Amino acid sequence: MNSNGKFRSLIMRYRKWLLLILVAILLWTSIVLFLTEDYRQKRASYLNAELESFESKVYTTLRMYETFSEYVFRTAVSRDEVMTLLERAVRGDDRDRDNVRQELYRLLQDDYALMTEYDFRQLHFHRPNGDSFLRFHAPEQYGDNLFSVRETVRLANEEKRYVFGFEEGRIFNGYRFVYPLIRGEEHLGTVEVSVSLGSLMTVMGGLYPEVDLTFVIDEGVVRSTVFDDNQDNYAPAPFFPGFLLDLAIEEDRHLSGGCRLSVLDSGLIRNTVAEHRGRIDDWESFNTIVEEEQQQYLMNFLAIENISGQPVAYLVGINEIDGANIFTEGGLFRDLVLVTLLVLMLVVSTLIYDVKQKQLKRMATTDKLTGLYNRHRMVDLLEREVERHQRYGSPASVIMLDLDHFKDVNDRFGHSTGDRVLKETGLVLRETVRRQDAVARWGGEEFLILLPETGLQEAGAVANRLRQAMEEHPFFDETPVTASFGVATIADGGEGGWEAMVHKSDENLYRSKQNGRNQVTL
Repeated sequence: MNSNGKFRSLIMRYRKWLLLILVAILLWTSIVLFLTEDYRQKRASYLNAELESFESKVYTTLRMYETFSEYVFRTAVSRDEVMTLLERAVRGDDRDRDNVRQELYRLLQDDYALMTEYDFRQLHFHRPNGDSFLRFHAPEQYGDNLFSVRETVRLANEEKRYVFGFEEGRIFNGYRFVYPLIRGEEHLGTVEVSVSLGSLMTVMGGLYPEVDLTFVIDEGVVRSTVFDDNQDNYAPAPFFPGFLLDLAIEEDRHLSGGCRLSVLDSGLIRNTVAEHRGRIDDWESFNTIVEEEQQQYLMNFLAIENISGQPVAYLVGINEIDGANIFTEGGLFRDLVLVTLLVLMLVVSTLIYDVKQKQLKRMATTDKLTGLYNRHRMVDLLEREVERHQRYGSPASVIMLDLDHFKDVNDRFGHSTGDRVLKETGLVLRETVRRQDAVARWGGEEFLILLPETGLQEAGAVANRLRQAMEEHPFFDETPVTASFGVATIADGGEGGWEAMVHKSDENLYRSKQNGRNQVTL
């Protein structure tokens, strides 16, 4: 038998073994390829989920400060003494404005001191033309026009609407909550309440102590915006070329123990920035896993945009990862044995993440005290209703109500009783309106109700039912609590959007207050 015959005979003899080996190799190859792809996908899913979670933490903390800023505006700024002073400033000459500036500073300096205790950085008044009128953090610096460097101030003054967003200022950066100041038909300027990234990081550090945070801002933005005398508020970030550190934030971070990880003092973050320089140059929000001395870290890089949608800074979050070797090349081989366990772990982690996201979503759309929709969620519903009207011509109305003499309730009976009144008001509103109507706490003791498919007269009837329900409800100690109501319907064709409808209801509410309260005005 020649060699070819012997070879064929050998194959035939061991063909079952060869087939088994071939199947085993194919099966092993298939499993390896599957696990490799599964590993890649799980890593991407994990990173995406963690980045979304990081963004949600920032968003939730910002919404808390936004609510607080609105409280400051309504209780400290938009009161008669302040508005009267601002009227004098608008109508007077330079000498009058100097006097008003001093009187306004004296009037609000205690309020500003209290704001700073709660980590607010600025209270800043602007004239209608965009000139800085009074910076409480730097009262000696005023008169510079801000329209070219502060889009929030320009929009709030020119469009006479509330504006929120991150901006670098002449002295400090921060998230700005800018409110128009209007009395009657007269525009008196705007006021800004702002919070620094440092305050945001302090609160997040308390809520999420496992995350170490640092903030860097584009050097070009700072150099082109900040006063020359205040440029030394910043220093180059040694681990982030082209970006600066806010020294006040860094000092607070170190004093509070917010800088715990040695990774910030090592070359690891510098190397990570260099490795992902292209993504940073494109202002991409991203995250990655890095390792140092057998410890793995998750690094989240969140691009911070200003009010114009232009990214200008990065908020970097770093936390240690326990058991993260499942995302290493070595861990891939162990998956052959642990695949069942890892699938169960993935299911559990996905469920936990889903619950976490739902909780964050609920927090982002619900008023914590009353359980009603918050202002952010109601704006979404109003925009949707305007679109429906523009498409189908469907009518819609809103009812705005404000509790009468609510400040007296807080002053006489305490804030806990005031909170109880707000909760019970929410209960009365929900029980009285229809199922398809949406009820929101608009701010403070002010509530807004959206009534789809409802014309003005029908909405007025609903408002009267609500007024009567409030009047008859036993709030506490038989003390009556009433409310004043303003009703408005959507303009034909949706002209002016939801803002016009809400503004009209607010005007009608004001007339109800003027005419004696506890009444409805259409």
